[in-house]
Amino acid sequence: MTNIQSDPYVILGITRSATPEEIKDAYNQLLKRLHPNHNKYPAAAQQMQAINDAYNLLMDPVHRRRYDDKSPAQQQEQQEKGAYFHMRLTPSKRTIIPLPETQVIYVLVDVIAPQEGLKLMEEHHTPLNLTLIIDHSKSMEDEGRMNKVKAAAQTIITELAPDDIISVVAFNDRATVIVPAQRAEDKMALRARVSMIQPRGGTEIFQGLNAGYQQNRQFLDPQKANHIILLTDGRTFGDEQSCIELAQKAATEGISISAMGLG
Repeated sequence: MTNIQSDPYVILGITRSATPEEIKDAYNQLLKRLHPNHNKYPAAAQQMQAINDAYNLLMDPVHRRRYDDKSPAQQQEQQEKGAYFHMRLTPSKRTIIPLPETQVIYVLVDVIAPQEGLKLMEEHHTPLNLTLIIDHSKSMEDEGRMNKVKAAAQTIITELAPDDIISVVAFNDRATVIVPAQRAEDKMALRARVSMIQPRGGTEIFQGLNAGYQQNRQFLDPQKANHIILLTDGRTFGDEQSCIELAQKAATEGISISAMGLG
């Protein structure tokens, strides 16, 4: 039986109920685009090998039945065996038509740690020193961004271990410490404080970044994962260089920063 390390249905872009005719059609379409006679890129040859393996497996009734009879957990274990993580890509389009214009394609990426990795992580938990910096300027009302960000922050708080450190800063044209740096013990109270954040004012990222940096430094420890997450929906006004310099300073002290744009 072909040793295949990825889902053959995903490779061919077909459903699990696909008929042999549908499998052949999908294979032939891929063949026209990726066969070495038509596509000279080295990556195409590697992709074609995976496509051939998937096609041969699914066109063999016995091998296909054996694959389908495996539980999802068994299939995932086979795919993840020997890997540090498993990545699953789901594109918004399976095929792309050549057009003389810009096209937009979205890809959902799921990164999944093997069960062995999860067990190891549980055994060797690194305490977290986390600061959430939340933009609550007036524009965060648009498209329900404020509610989505608050829900995400509350979910993060719920997942923290009791010995993790959490602090929350909200900012518009000035910063407010919503949750001073503390252990994540009373999660209900922490979530309640986040729920009270309301959108108003303008946007000055440095105000929030500096306040969050100061909160994170209170429990700065090389034995902890010291991290700041900045969530904002817009550009700051005139303080870009100050933000960059502060981020560089934080990095030298062992504080990492993730910035997420909304909208």
